Amino acid sequence: MGPLMDCLAVAENARSIGCQVAFLCRDRFYEIIKEFDYPIYKVVSPKSPTKLNQSFNTDFPFFQGLGDEKLVKQTIEDEMKAIKNYCPDVVFSWLQFTAYISTKTLGVPLASVGRWTGHPKFTSPMLKGGRFPISATTPLFNQLLKKYNLPSIRDIWELDFIRSDLKIIPGTPELEPGLKELQNSHYVGYLSSGNISKKKLPDRLIDLLPNQHIVFVYLSTKQFLPQDYLPIFKKAFDCSEFKVIVATGLEDMPSRLPTNSTNVQFEHLVSINTLLPKIDIIISTGTRGVSWQAALNGIAHISFPGTDPERYFVASMVERAGAGLTLPDSAFEPKRLLESVRLVYRSRMKEKAKKLGSRLRFLGGPQKTARLLMQKL
Repeated sequence: MGPLMDCLAVAENARSIGCQVAFLCRDRFYEIIKEFDYPIYKVVSPKSPTKLNQSFNTDFPFFQGLGDEKLVKQTIEDEMKAIKNYCPDVVFSWLQFTAYISTKTLGVPLASVGRWTGHPKFTSPMLKGGRFPISATTPLFNQLLKKYNLPSIRDIWELDFIRSDLKIIPGTPELEPGLKELQNSHYVGYLSSGNISKKKLPDRLIDLLPNQHIVFVYLSTKQFLPQDYLPIFKKAFDCSEFKVIVATGLEDMPSRLPTNSTNVQFEHLVSINTLLPKIDIIISTGTRGVSWQAALNGIAHISFPGTDPERYFVASMVERAGAGLTLPDSAFEPKRLLESVRLVYRSRMKEKAKKLGSRLRFLGGPQKTARLLMQKL
């Protein structure tokens, strides 16, 4: 849900300075966006994959279904229909490869979120040969680019943000120096601070917050399945000095969560705007959204990025800043989890996280992004 939270943060700030905002989104996000009273246009939703495979790490566009000609053509049609209906002065996109075709064809400026991991020059020890292979979706997109009289690409990743009129980078020049060379690029530090949801915390969590040593866990389903990881936290922390809140998120939620104990509370969704200032440590897979939210709130971070190159890169940035610890999946077992949490709790990582958070906040965040979008109107 990270990109959705980023888009909501930008939308709220844009609306606060007088912009009118509408969303184009997939069905699964409709109810969440509806809470905020935005006009909504639906785009065709690709079928959710039943399981992760190697293409998730090496060819994300293909994993997302962008090798399906019918799906891609329908997506472009949906986008163009929404743009013609709403008549926006600028479009803001997050990892939407078709947006370049739709906006360029209709003559609307495009602002996109940029990350070094989405740049064709990105390299990683997680990848064979260091680089992402050219996406299998590239030939299809070149056919479509030709159809709309647009220049061809070597790889679909050129359509992520490099060709956009405005590049919004939720990072810092020190952490992602490779993006300095791009024209019309702006480092904004972060996009979402986590203060988006309007839902209140349940009383059982509010009662837990006065305690010290609070650990928050959000692993989604990137490499650990809930039915596998949920019992591990009880084994790790039930007789420890820590209070642990485990959230599963929206995807593949188990219908029944384990029974809560004195030390470990299980939730599907958690409104973390109240929770974040009370947390000492976050355990996650190292996504940018969670990593930056941890830093913005001065929270030390333990990451399990697995073999995902982007999460590994983000986790490495946090670790270089001294604000977190990156662990291999083999360390995801009760004894190592407890040892790692104790190590981080006794370290200066929380202090370093506050320093990183101050740097991210200094660059302007969603407020600066909204102002940059206004300049394109």
